[in-house]
Amino acid sequence: DANEILSGNPILLHKKTQSPALHSDLFRYAMIAKKQQIWVDLDLIALQPIHSEDDYLFGFESASVVNTALLYLPPESKTLADLLSQFNANTRGYPPHFSKFKKFRYFFKTKGRGPHISDMPWGATGPTALSRITKINNEIKYAKSMSAFYHIELKDVRRFITPGALSVNDFPKESMATHL
Repeated sequence: DANEILSGNPILLHKKTQSPALHSDLFRYAMIAKKQQIWVDLDLIALQPIHSEDDYLFGFESASVVNTALLYLPPESKTLADLLSQFNANTRGYPPHFSKFKKFRYFFKTKGRGPHISDMPWGATGPTALSRITKINNEIKYAKSMSAFYHIELKDVRRFITPGALSVNDFPKESMATHL
């Protein structure tokens, strides 16, 4: 029962987009902490068995951003503890990855209280947070290269739907999965 991990009453939606991705971010962190299981988005296709020599499992989607589509952090991970403590359904304030300009902008919009988690910019609890927090905690060193899970960049996503534009041979040998 998913409610044993994180209550779905209500499902937390990103206010601007009405996307449940926000709830999904919180759920994946809670699931990893409570069940010590790997989170895998449904739009990830395994190309070979997924493994890691480390206790960490996540990868770069670009030169500076790590993605949460495939994620595992060990119980002793400072990043996991920070994600759990900084984000919940009642979170209000300024995430640590907000720039001074963003904090200043939200200060006036929220009369100094900071935005509610549902009003934060898209991705503030997902890849943006994971990228920033793993850097702060020196856990970014465990991130796999882009070729592990995100070999096809967003700008090339049409290759997934264009007949003949992509074959399994187009992926590097070290690619374990691909994120659609």
